[in-house]
Amino acid sequence: MILSDKTLAVRLETAQALNQVEYAKAYNRMGLEPEAAHKKIGSGHAVFAGADSPLTQAFGLGLEGEVDDDELDELEAFFKDRGAGVNVEVCNMADMIFIQKLIERGYTISEFTHVLARPIATTEAFDVSGDYIIREVGEDEIDTYSRVVAEGFVEHGLAQDSLTDVFKVFFRQANCTCFAALNNGEPAGGGAVFIQDGVAELGGASTIPRHRNLGIQTGLLRRRLGFGASKGCDLAMVTTLPGTTSQRNVQRQGFQIVYARTKFTREWK
Repeated sequence: MILSDKTLAVRLETAQALNQVEYAKAYNRMGLEPEAAHKKIGSGHAVFAGADSPLTQAFGLGLEGEVDDDELDELEAFFKDRGAGVNVEVCNMADMIFIQKLIERGYTISEFTHVLARPIATTEAFDVSGDYIIREVGEDEIDTYSRVVAEGFVEHGLAQDSLTDVFKVFFRQANCTCFAALNNGEPAGGGAVFIQDGVAELGGASTIPRHRNLGIQTGLLRRRLGFGASKGCDLAMVTTLPGTTSQRNVQRQGFQIVYARTKFTREWK
C-alpha cells in the first residue's frame, strides 16, 4: 500500500511537470510551429505548445508553500504573451492561499482528475496473456501508431489530425517508449510510458473500438508496468477522470487514488 502524503505528491507532480517539459523539447526538435516554450516558476513548470494544445498548461505550483503575486504574474505573462489562456493543474495538497488567489483573479474550474499510483519492482511478474501481441514501436512506426492511438479515443469516424499530431510528439519524447497492440496482425491500439526520476507515467493508451473487450488495455498496462520496473522505476502513476472505466481498469491492476487535481482556467477577454 502507498501512503498518500505531500512528499509523494511533490514527487509525482514534479515527474509529470518534467514530462510536459520533455514534450516541449520534442515539439521543437520536430520543428513545429508555433515554437514551444517552458519555464520553471516556483515549485512548478509552465509549458506552451500552441494556444489550443492540451499540453499548454502548468503543473506543480503551490506544493512548496505560498505562491506569491510576482510568481502568479510571471505565470500569467508566460501564457498571455503567447496568446494562450492559463490552465493550471492544482494538486489538492497545494497551498490553500494559492487556490484562493486563483479564484480572486477570475479563474474557474474546468476539470477534475484523479492521480493513481502503485509500487513496481523487477521482482514482480507482469505477465501478458491473450490472443494479441504487445511490442515496442520502432521509430519508423511512430506516425502509424500515433494515428492508431488517436482513433482509439474516437468512438466513430476518424481522429482529427490535431489529436494525431499530439501523439506524434508524445512518442518522440526522449523519455518515452511507445508500445503497439496487434490483433490478428492488425494494429489494434497502443500506449506510452514516460520515465522520469524513478517514476513510470503511463499515458496515451487506447484501443480501436472494433478490437475492444479482448483484454488489450490490460495487456498494454501490464507490459508498460514491466518495462518501467526493468528501467529501475519504483513507482508507476496514471491520471484519469474520476469514476471512469480507465480508473477502474488501473485499480484492478493495483493502482490506488493518492490525490486529486483541479484544473483552474483563465481566459483573456
